[in-house]
Amino acid sequence: MLKHSFIVKDRRFKGKKFWGQADIASRTVYIDPRLDRDEYIRTLVHESLHILAPFLDEEYVEEWGSEIGNVVLQQLQLKGYLK
Repeated sequence: MLKHSFIVKDRRFKGKKFWGQADIASRTVYIDPRLDRDEYIRTLVHESLHILAPFLDEEYVEEWGSEIGNVVLQQLQLKGYLK
């Protein structure tokens, strides 16, 4: 059985090289709070994939994270949760 819980914390990263980071050992995702809403959601999905599926190559995390993030944003907008 997979352990699905993890912690999400703010961390300001210097420059634009990193928007988020996943610490698999502590099951903690760090996201730069300066991101706009859409990039925050996409980054949260991306880093969450690193925690939940650490065996995935970065290429898959990039592709899947982007796709899942876009679907989440689209559905939130369609349902009126985002303006």
